[in-house]
Amino acid sequence: MGIAEIVLDSDLDDNKARSYRNGFTAALVAGFIVLSYQYWALGELAIETMGIFFSAALVFIISQFIYTRRQ
Repeated sequence: MGIAEIVLDSDLDDNKARSYRNGFTAALVAGFIVLSYQYWALGELAIETMGIFFSAALVFIISQFIYTRRQ
């Protein structure tokens, strides 16, 4: 059984799923603001900050895919 099936078979109700999506959206917005400020202030981007941002983006995309398959 893959991880998507485990997540889909869990007790993930609509409120919890919405809360996770909102959390990941907030993380993406915060990450984008930090990356924008860092690029504006320093003229370059740190690889660690970019890694956190793209990790949050990847998890958000996966969670959206799993949520849409669930409905």
